[in-house]
Amino acid sequence: MTNHADAAGVGQAAAAIYRQLMHCTYTLITFTLPALLCSSCVQMQQEEELAKQLTLYPGKPRPAPGPPAAQVRLNAAAILREDTVYKKKQLQEAQMIKR
Repeated sequence: MTNHADAAGVGQAAAAIYRQLMHCTYTLITFTLPALLCSSCVQMQQEEELAKQLTLYPGKPRPAPGPPAAQVRLNAAAILREDTVYKKKQLQEAQMIKR
C-alpha cells in the first residue's frame, strides 16, 4: 500500500507542476538566438578576416627548365669517323673553289 500511496503522491506533485506550467508563457529559444549569435557572428567575421590575412598564397611557379643539351661521348672510333667526314667536306669545298 505504501507503494501506491507514494505513486499517488508523486502523481499529484507532477500534476501540480504541470498545472503551473500550463499558466506560464513560453519563449522559444529561436527568438533569443539571433541576439546570442550576433556576438559570435562578429567574432567569426574577425576570425575569417584574420585567417585571410594569415593565409599564404604561393606565387606563380617558375616554368620548368628545358631539356639539357644532348652531350654525346665520343670514343676513338667516333672521332676518327668525324675527322674523315670533315676532311671529305674540306676537299669538296676546295674543289668547288678551284672550279
